[in-house]
Amino acid sequence: MKFVFASYISSNTYNDPAAWLERIKAYTGVLEAVAANNEVISIEQINYEGDEIKNGVNYRFRKFNTRTYFPVKLNLFISQQKPDVVVIHSMHFPLQVMLLRLLLGRKPKIIIQNHAEKPFTGIKKKLVRLAEHSVNAYLFASRAMGLDWIAKANLTSPKKIHEVMELSSFFHPVPRETARAKTGIIETKAFLWVGRLDQNKDPLTVIKAF
Repeated sequence: MKFVFASYISSNTYNDPAAWLERIKAYTGVLEAVAANNEVISIEQINYEGDEIKNGVNYRFRKFNTRTYFPVKLNLFISQQKPDVVVIHSMHFPLQVMLLRLLLGRKPKIIIQNHAEKPFTGIKKKLVRLAEHSVNAYLFASRAMGLDWIAKANLTSPKKIHEVMELSSFFHPVPRETARAKTGIIETKAFLWVGRLDQNKDPLTVIKAF
């Protein structure tokens, strides 16, 4: 199968593809895992144009004008790749996704990956609900997060909600002596918190558990 990953956000401060791939390395493991048994194209929008293949993933760097509700060139480029599956980052672009569906037809699957966006209100809420007819699946870091979008009437079908972590991990074990030398931590027990220190994460309960 052919997967195309894309976003309607550009990062024009980057003009070096190697630097950009280093910047997003917490995510590229997901692409590489999918590429093990499928063709994967990732459309990256920085201040550079060209193609780079790394670990089986075809990164296509293009400069499109995405500061518009009608990103025709980007949507056309996605369609021209003849994808079986398109994965769009973020829930913020319901109108753009509906236009993409018009170009793709009904056969290719469109998946939207949530990146911790909260349910919307007003006109955007109505657009997200309308765009649900164009989307085959939604990926949330937890099912509860997805069900909140249904509870707040942004989405209607729990069948389209799937629990998938949005990032991979590039952490790997190193010798204890090396770790202590780099961190300066010499205690026998150490705990690293990598989530937000807010009430939603309930850090006090986690600390009590330790």
